[in-house]
Amino acid sequence: APGSPAIGGDGIDSLGANGFGLRGNVQMDAGDNTTLDFTASYSKDNDVPVGQYAVYLTGIDGNGLGQEIDASNPVTGDVYRHAGSDVSVGGRDTGLDREMVSLTGKITTEFSNGMEFVSITNWFDMFKSHREDVGGGVVEFPFTSEADYQQWSQEFRLSGDGERYRWQVGFYYLSMKLKSEAPVGGPIITGFPEGIIDASAKVNSTNWSIFAQTEYDITDSLTVIGGFRWSQDNKKITFQNTARSGMGSIPDGTVLFDLAEVAVGEFSDVPKINYGDYAARLQLNWQANEDTLLFLSYNRGIKGGNWSPSSQVTIENFKHKEETLHAYEVGVKASLADGMARVNATVFYYDYKDYQAFSLFNFIPQVTNSDATSKGGEIEVFTSPTDNVDIILGLSYIDSKIKESPGAFPGSLIIDAEFPNAPRVSLNYLLRYNHDALGGNIAFQVDGVYNDQQFLEGHNGGSSIQDSYGNVNASINYTSGEEDWSLRLWAKNLTNTENAIYSLDIGGFVIRQYAPPRWFGATISYNW
Repeated sequence: APGSPAIGGDGIDSLGANGFGLRGNVQMDAGDNTTLDFTASYSKDNDVPVGQYAVYLTGIDGNGLGQEIDASNPVTGDVYRHAGSDVSVGGRDTGLDREMVSLTGKITTEFSNGMEFVSITNWFDMFKSHREDVGGGVVEFPFTSEADYQQWSQEFRLSGDGERYRWQVGFYYLSMKLKSEAPVGGPIITGFPEGIIDASAKVNSTNWSIFAQTEYDITDSLTVIGGFRWSQDNKKITFQNTARSGMGSIPDGTVLFDLAEVAVGEFSDVPKINYGDYAARLQLNWQANEDTLLFLSYNRGIKGGNWSPSSQVTIENFKHKEETLHAYEVGVKASLADGMARVNATVFYYDYKDYQAFSLFNFIPQVTNSDATSKGGEIEVFTSPTDNVDIILGLSYIDSKIKESPGAFPGSLIIDAEFPNAPRVSLNYLLRYNHDALGGNIAFQVDGVYNDQQFLEGHNGGSSIQDSYGNVNASINYTSGEEDWSLRLWAKNLTNTENAIYSLDIGGFVIRQYAPPRWFGATISYNW
């Protein structure tokens, strides 16, 4: 494409950062039984590198998905640098600018009868500008988005207890407003050099919910927990695609898609979501003895529906439905060897109705609905064989299936795909030794994780495979005798493992982003 740099040119370091944050909190007493908390925070990111993708080109399978790749050999030459972002050789200016302000007020009142009232009010404002070249230097594929977002929320909670029970009731309200602009262009999208489609959207959303939970001790060793929450979503979106420049025979300013005009007849409900449903919890705890707790639980979870607008949107696939989860768990928490070790173990089965799965439908990334299940278990062991040694070991297993989801080719279906970012087997560990020295305490720590092979996208195309890998981290920490200051020297990813954290396949054009390579740092903390 015109102006694109050579493949494998030097690009911006994909792991840079440039930002700062401020946070302040004031707490005061307003009478003998009331406490007021005020918290304010501000943060700003300046030209943070984004979109530093490694690009792979593959053939496609029968579903229109990319085939397995050689992850160590992207056509861009380096998994940590992105040629398309190097302005010095003709690439696009990329970066993230973001500014956020948050104000929170909390009131806590304790009554003479033992009840407690809590009120939490929050106001949040964010402006974000995001610029990247998705083509990675192979083709010019610019993507820019700007978002102006505000929200405010209010929560009230009232709680109390009795001789054999504890309870809580509450109300929550959330209001959100979003305005976004996302010009998308390049030969892949429009077929015309420098062609741009301007996708603009406005979303107004409110949610209110009421909730309650109680715990009741049936006996000294048996407790039942019940919870209920009713949640109501009311959302509305306006969306428009407009030709901006370089569209060949299409005049600049031509409206290509206006949701307000096409959402009629059977699609009249597409721009609106009015959804109410309940979440619920029921759990039974049995304290078998002083050191062992067994539990059995059921939870019903909900997730509201939403939209998948893009420059290639169609009215039929613009909206996806809400999701419902039925979660069943049984587990044990036990203390062993006179408190020297603790073991937590859980077995679970999750049944999803209309699971919101990411799909590449008609070569357009979007969200579709399908039933799904996952089952498995996890076990954690915490032990301190001496006062100076701590050991943590964790092992988990998950078997997941998405019943069916559309492939990239029209009419193609992918059956029993695994969840994305869900390795069947995962192992984590932490070894820590500390001793008093130099007038304070020195701690040596090694920790890490091993993840089995997994898919980075829900459609499970060959290009989304991330092979099994392990990461190892290490640190040395010194804390002063008064515990008012500390110095920590650390190293992350000691083995310099290359593992992807994001992957997007558009019919064999695959872009990936990788976790940081081996890096070192120091952290100094002072408390006053």
